[in-house]
Amino acid sequence: EILFTRRLLLLKKLPRTAEGYKLVQENGQLHLLAMNFLSAYESDDDDINLSTTNSCASQPHNQTCNDMSTATDSISTIRGYVSQRKRKHAVADLECGVKKVQEDKEVIQTLSFYDSESKVRSCSDAYRVSRKKLINFTEHTAPVTSLDWHKHDHRLLMSSSMDHSVRVWDPYMQQCCMANHKPLNAAVQVSRWVTSHTAVCGGYSKQAVFMDLNTLQNILTLKQDSFVTAIKVHPTNRNDVIVGTYKSQIHSWDTRSGKIVNTYGGADGQILDIEFLTDNVEMVASADVVKKNSSSETVVVWDYRSTIVRSNQIYQEPYTCPSLCSHPYEHSFVAQSNANYAVIFSARRPYKLNKYKRFEGHQVMGYRIAVDISPCGSLLCSGDANGQLYCYNYKTSRILSVQQAYSGSACIDCTFNPGLCSIATCSWDGQVTIW
Repeated sequence: EILFTRRLLLLKKLPRTAEGYKLVQENGQLHLLAMNFLSAYESDDDDINLSTTNSCASQPHNQTCNDMSTATDSISTIRGYVSQRKRKHAVADLECGVKKVQEDKEVIQTLSFYDSESKVRSCSDAYRVSRKKLINFTEHTAPVTSLDWHKHDHRLLMSSSMDHSVRVWDPYMQQCCMANHKPLNAAVQVSRWVTSHTAVCGGYSKQAVFMDLNTLQNILTLKQDSFVTAIKVHPTNRNDVIVGTYKSQIHSWDTRSGKIVNTYGGADGQILDIEFLTDNVEMVASADVVKKNSSSETVVVWDYRSTIVRSNQIYQEPYTCPSLCSHPYEHSFVAQSNANYAVIFSARRPYKLNKYKRFEGHQVMGYRIAVDISPCGSLLCSGDANGQLYCYNYKTSRILSVQQAYSGSACIDCTFNPGLCSIATCSWDGQVTIW
């Protein structure tokens, strides 16, 4: 390795500035050798030995002279001529080696995250967990529509179903249903945690209901003009709840006063999903377009405070997006398309579509198949209309594993646990599974 580096430094075509020696300085052991050669190369290339001798004569008893003499001895031991083609290949190989080391360091830093016990885990652990079923709940008697992990107590999982019920599960300690509440007199479409013991749900009763899961009572009822199809709680201000309806209406409610704060317009059709972008200043929603020649308005971005439409020309293909998911730390979000793939969009204007990366292999077939990203940001999971659970590598979009979660029923929702290495899935036949 040292001999290869010495040969590389003697190439006449190699830049003699910081750009030429940046490659060598990546290795800490060869840093001193690179600095010695840098001092030797300050003079003309054709007369390296002569310039080194003159420098030593001017400083006979200096440390710099000793370094120069060492460099001169090293140079005198190298023989042979290297062609221009081999010089280019040598520089390219060294650049590729340094780049690979930097990428490996970034992957190691990205894959690690902390769980509730402050132990370092990697996303490969979550990938191994997804291959085995830990427990399967079958108490729901109708299709399960949504899942949501508790943000602080990572042992609790909430599910909503079309059997008019909202259930809270403890799959790790008690391994049973901790709470069963029926807040609506109709099917429940979506439910989300608000605080440690309160949640909000909505469905086909044209109401958004806030409930206390400790006492199993309704706290507040927000009447809507149509069916509630999507709910999103603000990540930092838990008193603000965004409610999307069947008639393309999106309202921001204040749970303390029970009044509408803002109304967001510009979408066509029922609201399928709502998601906040990385900085929580902008909000993106997907809609089921019903108007002619308006397929470009399936994904719309608003400014959260001013309710101004930032862009409605994001997704140009004639397919709806039933699910949205924001990346935990990158400025991007993923949209599940009914064209049987998931795509990545930039979370910054002009919200460009990543044309070189898409997650393909799973089938949507008109179901509201959800997609989710792991807390470390390197894994992506998606349900499937055939009852399979797909896990993808987020950076390469390659399929890591395909598990047959349910037979004869679609896998509707899948979500990563925010603190533990596990995945929760639900099916159209009323099952809830922990992987």
